[in-house]
Amino acid sequence: MNNTDKSADIYIYDEICYWGTTASEFTKRVQDLDVESINLHVNSPGGSVFDGVAIYNTLVNHPARIVAIVDGLAASAASFIVQAGDEIVMNLGSTMMIHDASAMAWGDEAEMVKTGKILGKLSDTIAAIYANRAGGATEVWRATMREEAWYNAQEAVEAGLADRVEGVKESEEDPADRWDLSVFNFAGRGEAPSPDRILNKIHNKMKENAVARTTKNEAAEPEAPGAETQETEVPTAPSPAEPEAEPAPVEPENKVSALSVIINGVAVSDPKAIQAHISSLEQFRDEQRDAGRRNFVNKLAAESKITAAQVESLQVLAVSLSDEQYGQFQASWDAAPALPLLGKHGAQNGEGGASVSEAEDRIATLKGIVDHHRASGMREEDIKAMKSYQELQTLLAAQQS
Repeated sequence: MNNTDKSADIYIYDEICYWGTTASEFTKRVQDLDVESINLHVNSPGGSVFDGVAIYNTLVNHPARIVAIVDGLAASAASFIVQAGDEIVMNLGSTMMIHDASAMAWGDEAEMVKTGKILGKLSDTIAAIYANRAGGATEVWRATMREEAWYNAQEAVEAGLADRVEGVKESEEDPADRWDLSVFNFAGRGEAPSPDRILNKIHNKMKENAVARTTKNEAAEPEAPGAETQETEVPTAPSPAEPEAEPAPVEPENKVSALSVIINGVAVSDPKAIQAHISSLEQFRDEQRDAGRRNFVNKLAAESKITAAQVESLQVLAVSLSDEQYGQFQASWDAAPALPLLGKHGAQNGEGGASVSEAEDRIATLKGIVDHHRASGMREEDIKAMKSYQELQTLLAAQQS
């Protein structure tokens, strides 16, 4: 991070997760900036959707003017983080990708179903971010996310996801040279269909669905006597796909007789539907809060502040606390030092170092982190460069000696 009295440069040049750029670390840095403008440089394949949403909100709520600059790749969570910019710049050769939210999950069927519901609501929220920035219907952006859309620099501008392209020559670096893009449906823009082709597919599907609904409704209506001669009456219930049908200007005012709420772009006045929507939002808020608290406890284990054996019990405690209690809980653990572990600083067992059980717990935690790196497709040489891998080898060597 580089900064002057009036501006600061911040870089997200890694995956967005606890072994790369974390929301807690990013937020601390940004909140401490007392500047007029922030230049956010991005070259990231994305990562944790929860951290991504937190980073996005941190930028949106900062008083400085944000200029988001895509230097190489802004994929997945990184693509909606840059939407927080007051101005979005795509450098020549840069790429942007949007898709449905994804997350790592662990647990039984009920936990997986719960995670799936949270991801669905998060994806709707992210689609609304794109729609708010670029225009268009939220449901169209959500459908585009399901298809996984890749944009080169100019295509991102044309789609409304960026404001301009900047640079004098194409970048010589291919994102696939740095990031393992095989984890996505398409390994980069060159392997993916064009955004225009995806939109045409979505619009055609929506038209087909509209026609199917109209046909189904007409088939369900009882046929009046002589209906076979009343074909001219069909247009009185125009298909939603007919843009030519213009409502009378005063008709909406005459029809408003109850509270109307916009839900997913549609005005809804049914009290039961409104209450169901409010309940789902409250549930989503609670689920997101609980997931954030569990992630915080996982981070404590990754930072060696607790042992692997403590994770589950602390997660249960964190979820049960009130907001005020959790604030105190989080502050106290943020200030806590890392545990002194066996083999660190030359300490031997019984000489001020940690107990054998603590060392074994730490080894189990580090093995889990390394296994996660491998499962995510990270190259072995990159894994060996990680601090978690190197610490694991040190502890294993100390254990054998």
